[in-house]
Amino acid sequence: MYGVVRKLKALKGPFRALRREQGDVSDNVRGAKDFLEKSQSLFDEFKDDLLLQLVQCCRITYCKAVQVEAAMLRQRAKLKWVQDGDQCSKVFFGKINSRRARQRVHQILSSDGTTATEPDQVAAKFINFFQTLLGGARQRRTLNLDVLKPHLKHSLTVEEAAEMVSPVTQAEVRDGFFEIDEDSAPGPDGFSSGFYKAAWPEIGTELFIAVAEFFESGRLLKQLNATLLVLIPKTHCLPGFRISAQSPAATFFIR
Repeated sequence: MYGVVRKLKALKGPFRALRREQGDVSDNVRGAKDFLEKSQSLFDEFKDDLLLQLVQCCRITYCKAVQVEAAMLRQRAKLKWVQDGDQCSKVFFGKINSRRARQRVHQILSSDGTTATEPDQVAAKFINFFQTLLGGARQRRTLNLDVLKPHLKHSLTVEEAAEMVSPVTQAEVRDGFFEIDEDSAPGPDGFSSGFYKAAWPEIGTELFIAVAEFFESGRLLKQLNATLLVLIPKTHCLPGFRISAQSPAATFFIR
């Protein structure tokens, strides 16, 4: 398991370098479109076979650039209803900006009646509130399972119970990865499910070994056993906006 995490971490450096080399995806689209239009103008003027091949190459380059930009925007905007082939850049950027503006908290009213307006103060209010709500010592309660037995409609047989704890198979692990939507938010490691699907022929076996190791040992590395606490506004950020108007949603890192 540690080997998989170490290799994924080592990939981040080359990926960052590759992204810097490729440049901004939107600029690449505009540049590719400009080259395509110029090559088409030259072909219309001279009608040369070499220029026709140039137009075809520019068209392929432009289409690839558009696909890369659309994939990036889909993941940022999380628009499930946009189908492949529809670029809709204005729609994407509008949705992204709208989401950012809607989720931005300009001021907050804490439980003691004070209002915080500075970004650092707002962040501190949130941290203190949820540390009090979720942290600290808690009393653990035990549940008497005998109370539930009269309400159980079905109990597992010995065979069914054995199947529930049977070793996980490579096909089950693969199906679990491939059921995750490619445009879903990436985990704390920065890799989305689309990366795992594309690289499955190379990393599938190692991922299966890591997952099987967890089921056998019951232990998980801290790098994988991470939970992101995301605040989802239940109301718009208006004067008198309280911290309690935020719904905490726990996002578990399952990859």
